[in-house]
Amino acid sequence: MSETIADQALKRAHQFLNGKSYDGLLLTSRENNRFFSAFTGSDSTLLITSHNRGNYLFTDSRYTEQARSQCPDWKVIEYKRVTDAVPRKIKEMRLTKVAFESRYISYNLYHRFVEALDSAVLIPQERSIDLLRVKKLPEEVEMIEGAAKIAEKAIEKCLPELKPGIRETDFTIELEYQLRRSGSGLLPFDIIVASGQRGALPHGVASDKVIRKNEMITIDFGANNNGYICDTTITVGLGNPSAEMREIYQTVLDAHDAAIAGMKPGMALKDVDALARKYIEKKGFAKFFGHGLGHGVGLAVHEEPSLSPLADGELPEGAVVTVEPGIYIPGTGGVRIEDMAHVTAEGARLITSFPKKLHLI
Repeated sequence: MSETIADQALKRAHQFLNGKSYDGLLLTSRENNRFFSAFTGSDSTLLITSHNRGNYLFTDSRYTEQARSQCPDWKVIEYKRVTDAVPRKIKEMRLTKVAFESRYISYNLYHRFVEALDSAVLIPQERSIDLLRVKKLPEEVEMIEGAAKIAEKAIEKCLPELKPGIRETDFTIELEYQLRRSGSGLLPFDIIVASGQRGALPHGVASDKVIRKNEMITIDFGANNNGYICDTTITVGLGNPSAEMREIYQTVLDAHDAAIAGMKPGMALKDVDALARKYIEKKGFAKFFGHGLGHGVGLAVHEEPSLSPLADGELPEGAVVTVEPGIYIPGTGGVRIEDMAHVTAEGARLITSFPKKLHLI
């Protein structure tokens, strides 16, 4: 029988433990818990131990049967209080060095664990555990591609509804309906629809503003395919947008294309960002591109790696990242074009494939 995503993920976890000489890995984030165990419930804590000493999934009575069904190779422990059950197991197994996700555990929960432990030391890991998810397995890429197909199908059905007089919120409702009808699970984030001057808001969640003729509209939306996410943005023109907005659109598109064409595994993450940023700077719009070029996407809509001027590290082969340059001018409007790309040995392979020539309606 072929290995599941969780089987292969668990091997990465054990390699991490052995490489660091830790004897336990304590996981609390929903995305990591799903990756390593295949459990999809909303409440779980994982304890992965080194040297084949067992892997434990802690959950409450709402999810016990689900956990046993989804994770047959895990030892499922039902708890009344996680702060009792987890330390008890760590002490019982005489674990001494347990790594944990410092990004996701609350200050209060951390201290409850520490107070209940004897000799075991909890060792914070800010990024290293999340980095185990960066190189996507073929099955994961297929899931992300499926999410992209759902998103493409939905937006194609919705664009004919984008007419002068429709409110941003009304278009958003239609798009959400079509995303769910096309097969998406719970949407990964609130849909952004920002028209006219509101396009200058990078995260302009839809408002009651009426969309007018000759405006540009930025639409940022995503789909969920069995837990794996698509994240994409298109900007369309309703009628005949101004020459200034057309110039901004072309600048963003050229920066987007330059980043896709130049991206290679092993590049410094900040250099990937610079592929688009330098072009936008050359065109005179440097101060209007304030966010990073992109981010990883998979079980979470924002995950490692980060493509930005402040990012450390290199672009790994196998990652799936967004490429989303934008220009946002207060009082005028904005444009963002976002695709997802799979980083291969040859370069970036587009996963999303929306037409990028300015779409006029």
